[in-house]
Amino acid sequence: MKEASSKQKPNEAKPTPRSMYLQPGICFQRERLLVKQSSQGREQFVSHGHRSSPTNEAEATERRVWGAKIKLEYLDLLPNDAHQIRNVIVVAEPTSVVVARIEKYMKDMSICYVFRSEEKELYCRTSKLLHFVVKFFKTSKSETAVNVERRKGCAIQMQSVRRSLFKAVLAGNLSKSQYVHNDCHSSLRRKKFCPDIEKMFQANCRQQRKSWQLQRQGSNCSQDMKSCGSLIGSGCDDQTRLGLESLVYMTSPNTVASTTSEKVSRALVLNEGPCGDLLRKDLVFCLERSNPALNHESLSTSWRSGFGEEMGMDDMQLLALQILTNALAIVSKLPVRLREKIDPNSLFWKSLFSILRMNLAVASEFPQEGAISAKCFGFLELLAPEIANILVDERLLSNLVAAYEYGKQHHSDLEIESQRLLRQLSSHLERESQL
Repeated sequence: MKEASSKQKPNEAKPTPRSMYLQPGICFQRERLLVKQSSQGREQFVSHGHRSSPTNEAEATERRVWGAKIKLEYLDLLPNDAHQIRNVIVVAEPTSVVVARIEKYMKDMSICYVFRSEEKELYCRTSKLLHFVVKFFKTSKSETAVNVERRKGCAIQMQSVRRSLFKAVLAGNLSKSQYVHNDCHSSLRRKKFCPDIEKMFQANCRQQRKSWQLQRQGSNCSQDMKSCGSLIGSGCDDQTRLGLESLVYMTSPNTVASTTSEKVSRALVLNEGPCGDLLRKDLVFCLERSNPALNHESLSTSWRSGFGEEMGMDDMQLLALQILTNALAIVSKLPVRLREKIDPNSLFWKSLFSILRMNLAVASEFPQEGAISAKCFGFLELLAPEIANILVDERLLSNLVAAYEYGKQHHSDLEIESQRLLRQLSSHLERESQL
């Protein structure tokens, strides 16, 4: 039995070692992708062993796309005991009106969803890695019932999303700012129910911040970064995710001391300190491994299952992109003389450029990854203006325009970030023409 379990399955691919991703020639072998122009006018990547488009009509029906139109021909009756559940609301409106309100809410809040017609439900995912399901029923009085259940992610975030979604369904046409509400953790609620708790909370934060500063004085956080690198390179998905989540917090000035976030960000972006090269290898390793444009074949089961439990790779991609965004945002506030250390022609940045460009090319299928990639490109253009000369070409501009058009229909963040990057690049072209 032990010998049988130790043998590797014939169809099981071996994971690529992390050290391979930053060796000369390795990163760019995956970049040799054929580009096909589809009938919709967007570019799709096709590489050896990876399909980006369905091969037959049956697979085309199975492969669902984020933001697909919700079509409810008939609904099942609401169970008798469902009225006692908090996460169900009943609306005395036609189903078409309820669906239109939910679609608008998803677009305004930049929540990706896929419609599963067999189960009459939406499988949704936020940029904060919250996965939840929206189900539709009808009552005995022909009213529409909406049920929201969490599948994966933070339970507190789920409460906030559920309340704002129900508010949008009940109230109708609301703006994005009106979706936000004061939950039990907000400062307004704390002041209302216990006026003294706000002072205690602020005092505790100040004391904790002082202790962080004392602990980090004279430290380069190398041990923490090495621990994150060990987790990411462990080969276990749970440990890899834990390492990525730790780096997200370490690069966020809102969760750790500013000195810590700055040192980690400078190590990643400027390659400073003994752990800079290690962090760069970890980041490229995770981005390459979980990149949606390079792993269509491995994600085929996820498409068919409606983005269920197998979507851990997409979560890793979002975490890695969030680390890069946080680090670039912090480095952009540093003096100009420090930003000049960025070398756009280095292997690390060329690898990142190719990954970010691929995310923009498939932004209509992976809008959250596309939105963060456009944001990263915007920070890079501010840090090193010569990067715009590398970015500006007909292919990228067409992908940005396609991403902007898709974002206008389905994803607010993608619309905002792609439009902002288009303006930055157009301003750069105007400055170049005047020289």
